[in-house]
Amino acid sequence: MGGLTGWLRQEFRELELLDEITRLKYEGILPHQVDGATRVALIHSYRTFKGMKYIPRTVHGALKWSEIDTFEVEEPYKEAEWEILKHSRVKKAGNKINEDGEADANTEPTNLSPHVLLEAKYVPAKGSIQLSTLSMDPGKRAKRKHTGDATEDSKREIEPMCFNWNEATYSCAFDTLFSILNYVYQSHNIFWVSHVQQQN
Repeated sequence: MGGLTGWLRQEFRELELLDEITRLKYEGILPHQVDGATRVALIHSYRTFKGMKYIPRTVHGALKWSEIDTFEVEEPYKEAEWEILKHSRVKKAGNKINEDGEADANTEPTNLSPHVLLEAKYVPAKGSIQLSTLSMDPGKRAKRKHTGDATEDSKREIEPMCFNWNEATYSCAFDTLFSILNYVYQSHNIFWVSHVQQQN
């Protein structure tokens, strides 16, 4: 796959499936069984309906999956359930509000009186556990040690051909676009300089 990481290949495969789901929805022929509130749930629902071996015809050959090069989609996680709190006129014991006007996380939301609910800036979700401390400090970054001089070619071999992905950014469509541009820039530098750079 041209030196791309497995996560990027996974991203492209998921985008191909989402593209097909969007097309079917637009054309009004998406089966009603295919549903999901999140990206993972939607893809899992579609693959369950079509079968795990199904590959859309528009998928590029380098992205196609097989028994050897599998395409695993994580199970959809259970989303937080919403609960509508009803205000009761009876004042109950155990209503705790701290000095910041926030309700104590150990207090059940259903035990809060309307007066306490109106005063509270934050009402904790039922079953949530309050942290003992709250830190806004991002922490210190560890300095990396220099391991020796590397030539320009060896640096290029060590670096991945895409961005470092993490759970905060791996689903961004812009990352996919910039990864493609980065790949073209690094692997086809002459093309980049002669064609792309002049368009800037």
